[in-house]
Formats: sequence, C-alpha cells, structure tokens
Amino acid sequence: SDAELAGLKPHAVLVPVDNAPPFMETTLVARRRGISVIMLQHGLDCERFYLDDAYASHIATWGRYRRERYERDSVHQPSCLRDVGNTRYEHVDKAVGSIATSPGRWVWVTRPHRPEKCYAPSRRVDEGLRIFDALVEALRETPSAVLIIQCHTFDYPELYERRIAECGLGERVQVSREAIWPILASADVVISEDSTAGLDAMLLGKCLVHAHLSGAPPVMPFADMRAALPGFSHQDLVGAMRRASELSDADRVTMQRRQTEFLDFAVGPRDGKAANRFCEFVAEVLT
Repeated sequence: SDAELAGLKPHAVLVPVDNAPPFMETTLVARRRGISVIMLQHGLDCERFYLDDAYASHIATWGRYRRERYERDSVHQPSCLRDVGNTRYEHVDKAVGSIATSPGRWVWVTRPHRPEKCYAPSRRVDEGLRIFDALVEALRETPSAVLIIQCHTFDYPELYERRIAECGLGERVQVSREAIWPILASADVVISEDSTAGLDAMLLGKCLVHAHLSGAPPVMPFADMRAALPGFSHQDLVGAMRRASELSDADRVTMQRRQTEFLDFAVGPRDGKAANRFCEFVAEVLT
C-alpha cells in the first residue's frame, strides 16, 4: 500500500470499508501520508467493539444512527461525517407498507455465522442453529406457518438442511437460494438478526422479529425502538413468533409507525437523492 500510494500520489482514496484488510491498511497508510480517505457506509453495525472506530478521514453515513455512534465511540474522529442516505434504497418508497394481518409465511434472513465473520466476544458460530431450533418449536405451535431460511453467503446452509431432515418438517421448512428481495416481499413475518435485512423488511412493511441468541446484548436497537418484536432467548423467540400471529390492528399500526421512525434514524433521508448527495460529498473532498 505504501509503495502504491507513493507512486500514484492520489489526491484522495475511495475505500468500500475502512476497518478490515486490505482496505484498512490502505486507509492507515494514506492517513500517514496526509491523503484523504473517503468511505460510504456499507452496512449496519452487526458487531460490538470491533466496529466502533472510524479510520477514514471523510465518511458519508446513511443516517444519524451510525454518525452518532462514530461521534460517541470512535477514538479517531474523521475530518468530516455527513448523512447522505442509502443509495441502495433509492428505488424504495419512503412510506412503510401496512403490516400483514395473516402471518403464515415466515422468512428468516441469517447473518454470517462462519468463524471469519463471527468476531468474539459478540457472536458464536452455533447461534444460527440455536435460532433454528427455537423457530422449529414455534412452527410446531403454529401448524399453518411455513419457514423460509434465506442464508447469508457466510453461513452454513447444509447444516440447516441436515437439521430440517432430522426434525421431519421438510414440507414446511426450506433453505432458499433465491434473490433476497422477492423472498422478503413474499413474507408475512421476517426474522432478522443484527442485520441490514431488518431494514429491508421495514421498507417492505413486514412484521419484524429480532432474533438474537448471543451472550452479548444485541447491537441494533430494533426492539428497543419497538420496530420489531424481541427474541433474545429461546423462549422469547418462540413467544415472539406466537405474538406475531396475534398482533391486533393497533399493534400493527404502532409497529408500522415505529419502523418509519427507525428508518429515519438509521437510513436517513429516503428521497431518491442519496447518490447525488454522495457525489457532492466526494466533490467537496476533491476540491
């Protein structure tokens, strides 16, 4: 990185992430050389401790949630932090859709459970199977429900498929390898871990359950802000799936309102202008 930057002599460096190799090394070398490093927030904070610090000098965040966390927790403070929104959500309507009234199709979007993506002490590699066991118990309580498991690319789909065969629920549980948005759109209830999938579900107006069976507290405040039902233990998760089937009209209206508030907090402005704002942000750094 040092030799490359010495030869290229860039005015600025754009990195997709500033806290993981090899981009972290490039970021630190650039900082030492006085070169601006620009980053656009790429995801939610799905880990504790490891993602507290900012290293890039100029960071465009989606919304207040990440910006305020950097301002509060990062030892190194960027030269500039600015909310620009999420370019990935440019095509999605600002209004959150109505929460479903007949939750019979459950979609669980897993987070990474492979060791290289499970940073101690936040996570354990067996957390996915523990969540699966709780959801199977909930399925047995709700004979009309089916479960679709949308695996992260850093998860173990073969372990779920083996467990499905063992529990004898093959007709009601399946592992999906399809694109995530159509699967989410077809869901009545979405089970998310500390994951951007929770935001996707909110944008689509889905009843959301926050599954978290780690020894450390959850990172994302989905449940704290009442945008999701909490499932932070085996029994709580089973109970949350039961509650999802029993939401009153008032409960659904409240969840819809809270999800809108959460999106304003975490995603920032959803006005179709996020890409333009980020381009303006980069242009300011380069001038």
